[in-house]
Amino acid sequence: MIAAGKAAGARILLVGMRILPNYGQDYSEGFYAMYGKLAKSSEAAAGEFPARADRGQARDVPV
Repeated sequence: MIAAGKAAGARILLVGMRILPNYGQDYSEGFYAMYGKLAKSSEAAAGEFPARADRGQARDVPV
């Protein structure tokens, strides 16, 4: 999806999301960290969910 968006000329923003804690701490943290790693490897912007209007720009998620 990232490649298709870039090919179409879109600017890509990956938004990191957290999952419920019942998956376990290690899995939950790895799931969230995946967004930062994917953003870095695909040179996409990274943001955080939920987005807050008062931030004005995307923030990096942990890598």
